[in-house]
Amino acid sequence: MKHTKRICTSFIVLVFLIILFLPSLVFADSSSPSYFISDYYVDAYINQDGSMHIDERFTYIFSSAANGLTRDLRYYYQTKKDDTMEPESPRYQASGIKNLTVFVSKSIGDHQRYKKVDSANNGDSGVYTVEDVNTNKEKGYNIKVYSPVTSSSSQTVSYSYDIEDVAVQYNDMSEVYYNFIGSGIEEEIKYFQLEIHLPDGSTVSESKYFPHTYATKQENISTKTYESSNCITLSVNDEISPHTPFDVRIVFPNNNVMDCTKKYDTNYDFTTLDKIENKMSKGNNRYYLHININIVIAIVAVVLFVIFIVYSSIRTKKYKFSVKKADYYRDIPNKLNLLEYQLLLPAKNTDALSSNLIIATILDLVNKKALNMETSSNPKRKGKIKYDYNLSLIKDYDYTTLQPYEVQVLSMLFSDNLTFRFDVNQYLDKTIELNDRFKEISKNRKLINQITTARRNKLITVKDMYKQIPNKTIKFAFVTMIILILLLAINVLFINPSSNDKFAEMFIGVMAILLSSCVLISILNDKYKAVKDEYNEDAKELYGLFKYLKDYSLIKDRYPLEVKLWNEYLVFASLFGIAEKVSKEFKEELINKGYTDDQIYLTYPVLCMSSYSHSFTSSINSSTGYSGSGSGGGGGGGGGAGAF
Repeated sequence: MKHTKRICTSFIVLVFLIILFLPSLVFADSSSPSYFISDYYVDAYINQDGSMHIDERFTYIFSSAANGLTRDLRYYYQTKKDDTMEPESPRYQASGIKNLTVFVSKSIGDHQRYKKVDSANNGDSGVYTVEDVNTNKEKGYNIKVYSPVTSSSSQTVSYSYDIEDVAVQYNDMSEVYYNFIGSGIEEEIKYFQLEIHLPDGSTVSESKYFPHTYATKQENISTKTYESSNCITLSVNDEISPHTPFDVRIVFPNNNVMDCTKKYDTNYDFTTLDKIENKMSKGNNRYYLHININIVIAIVAVVLFVIFIVYSSIRTKKYKFSVKKADYYRDIPNKLNLLEYQLLLPAKNTDALSSNLIIATILDLVNKKALNMETSSNPKRKGKIKYDYNLSLIKDYDYTTLQPYEVQVLSMLFSDNLTFRFDVNQYLDKTIELNDRFKEISKNRKLINQITTARRNKLITVKDMYKQIPNKTIKFAFVTMIILILLLAINVLFINPSSNDKFAEMFIGVMAILLSSCVLISILNDKYKAVKDEYNEDAKELYGLFKYLKDYSLIKDRYPLEVKLWNEYLVFASLFGIAEKVSKEFKEELINKGYTDDQIYLTYPVLCMSSYSHSFTSSINSSTGYSGSGSGGGGGGGGGAGAF
C-alpha cells in the first residue's frame, strides 16, 4: 500500500506537470491573438474548363489585438491511394491557384482591396504577402494579410481565387470533390454556408451532392437547391470545432458543355459511388457513436467512483473517530507512547521529530523526572519569551527505559549528533538553555542534515496502527481501470473513423482515467485508514481528551481540571498543538487564586514553557527546516485560417 500511494502521488504530480507545461510546448507562441470566426461564407462557381472560382468571406471577432489575418490555401496533397473514386484519390487533386485577390472590411461600407507585396512588417496595413508552398506532401500558398485590429472588434476578410483542374470529366457526368474547410482552421466557426454554382448547361435536379464532415451529424446539414440559379446551398448552424474539415462531392451531367483537363473515357460508376458514400455516411454515424460511447464511459467512471466512495464510507463508518463526536475524557491516556498517540491523531503524523512531539516529549521527560527544568526570569531577552528554561539530565534516572524517539530528542538537545545510542553519562553535568539551544541547532548544518535523514527513516508507519484497503478492493479498482482504458482504446482507435486528434483524445482519456484512479485510491486509502481494533479504546480516549482540552473554557465549571494532572495535560496539549490555549486557561485559574507571574513560572515551569509552545515550535521549525506539524477529410483544397 505504501508503494501504491507513492506511485499515485508521483503520477498525480506528473499529470500536473504535463498539464502545466504541455500547452506551452504545443502552443509555443503564447502571444497569439484570441478570436473566433463568427461566420464563413463560400461561393464556389464550377467552370466548363474544370476550374472552380471561389469567393469566400471570413468575419473574425477579436478579444485581443492582432497584426492581421492568415489564410493557408492548399490545392494538392500527396496521397498513396490508387486512382479511384475514394476521397483521397489523386484524381481529386488540383493543379494550381491563380487570380488571387484580397479585400478587407473593417466597418459597414468599408471594402478595401489590399495590395500584394513581397514582404511586410507587423504594423503595416493594406497589404498582403504570399508564400509559395511546394513540397512533396502538399502544394499551395500561405497568405498573410497585414491589417492591424484592436481588442473587442471585428474584421471581415474576403478572398477570391481560381482553383485549376478541380473537376473530373467522364463520358456522361462530371465530378468535383473539394475540401472547402481544411484541418488548418485554428479557431471555431460559429456559422458556415457554402453555395455551389453548377456550370451552365448542368441542372441541379440531375445532380447529386454529398457533404462530409464530423462537425455535425449528416442530417443536421441544411441543404437547399435553386433551379433558377443552378445553385446548391449547404449550411451548418452548429459550431464547427477547430481543425474539423468540411468537404463536398458534386456529381452533375456533362451535357456536352464540359471540357476538363482530367478526363476518363468511361461512364460514371454510380454503384461504386453508392458504396463509398454509404461507407462515409456510416462513418459520420460512427463518429457520433464514438462520442456517445465516450460520454457513457465518463458517466460509468463517475458512477463507479461514487460507488467506491460510498461503499467504503459505509464499510468504515463504524470504525471512524472524530474529535467533534468524541465523549469527554478527563484522565491521562497511558497505554501508548507519545509517538503512537501522535499517529492516532487525525493528521496521522509518523514524524518522530515533529515540532509538537519534541515539545511534548521534553515536557513528558520533565514530568517523568528524566529531565530537570528550572525557570528563571531573564530581562535581557527580547520578544515574547522573557524566561530562561534550563534543562539538565538527572543522574538517578534509568535512561535505558526510554523509547527510541525520546533518545533522539535527548541527543538532539545535549549533543551535536542525532542518535539512538546516546551516552547519557557524558552529559550528566551539562545544562542547556532551551531558547539558546534551538538557535544553536539552526546553525549546525550537520545536525540539521541528520534530523532531515531521521525524518525519512520512520520509527513507526501508518500500517502499524491502521487498517489498510482490502486487496480485493484494490484489485477490483485496478481491473475496472484497465477495462475502462481498453473500452476507450477500442472506441477511439477503431470505432472513431476520424484520423484527427486521435492521439490527443486517447492521451487525455487515459490520463483522466489514471488520474481519477489515483485520486480514488488516495481517497480509499484515507477512508480505510480506520484504527485497528486493538487501538480503538486508545483512540477514543485520545480524541476525548483532545475535545476536553479544546472545549475547556466552555465546560470548566462542569468538568474542572485536577491541578495535580496539569503537567500531564500540558504534555498532550502540546502534542495536539493547543498548548498555548490550554496553558492560558490554567494560568488564569492560578491568577484567580492569587499567584503572580513570577510565582506561576517558578512553581509551574511546565506550564510556563507550554504557554510559549507556539514560539518554541516555530523556533524548532525554523531551526530544522520543518514545515510544521499539527493535530489535525478528402479531395484537394483545405488549408487553414488564423491571425497573427
